[in-house]
Amino acid sequence: MNRNVIGIARLGLFLGFINIAFGQQHVANLNNLSIWSEKQKEGALVDWLVSEVKDTAAVYRNKESNEIILSNGLLSRTFRITPNSTTIGLKLLGNQQELIRAVKPEAVVNIDGFTINIGGLKGQPNLAFLYPDWIDGLEADPLSFKFSGFKIGKPEKRMEWKRVRHHAPDVQWPPKGVKLQMDYKMDNLLVEDILAMSQESRLGRKVMYFDDFSTLSPELRVRTSPINERSSFINEGKPGEIYTPNNSAVYAEYKLAPGVGLVETSIDLGTDLSGMWGPE
Repeated sequence: MNRNVIGIARLGLFLGFINIAFGQQHVANLNNLSIWSEKQKEGALVDWLVSEVKDTAAVYRNKESNEIILSNGLLSRTFRITPNSTTIGLKLLGNQQELIRAVKPEAVVNIDGFTINIGGLKGQPNLAFLYPDWIDGLEADPLSFKFSGFKIGKPEKRMEWKRVRHHAPDVQWPPKGVKLQMDYKMDNLLVEDILAMSQESRLGRKVMYFDDFSTLSPELRVRTSPINERSSFINEGKPGEIYTPNNSAVYAEYKLAPGVGLVETSIDLGTDLSGMWGPE
């Protein structure tokens, strides 16, 4: 079955006066988009493997015009676009399964040592799940690229593809469907803003040690509180994700090389409501 596909938001960034844009698109007006209806939200109840799905890939808006929705009748992706753009929904329409638990930046770029978020919203109180009632209260990061507009077009051939799928000789390249380009730009920054960014970056510093916790490094010495046997530096199979009850502690030690005078870390609080955490 030949299904239309969704081209999910390839970023067009405004870096100063430079616009990284793409062809075969037109600037879209939000009010010209069809409204995403409740009937569509209830979704594709047919089995697309055995029955024809008549919906094609398209871009919609909600009634309040503060969300953009991509859907092809099988799944949908929802972007809240005010006060900045972030993905708030990625749903399988057949069973209404929601795959998004936490809002994050749409991308992160590093420019001359400065780490800057593209889109995203802050203030979600618990990253394990996302209540719709929380979304209106989320705030934009003033030091991030802001959503400035969007364009709609058709998927483009990004590379030559030697077709070797003999079971699908009529497959089209590029595929049918729709492409959504979302544009972002940076507000004018004050000197104080740039200093705030530099303090959060590794600008001019030599990286002595880095760990993404894909595995638990043998160089780490893990300390767990004996109060509860469940205390662990690995949670649900994820190294570096700490689980421990109230009034207990879990931490890992790493012996720094001589001469290290600064440690910078990023910590995802998750559901941790305590006030005692961080590098020491």
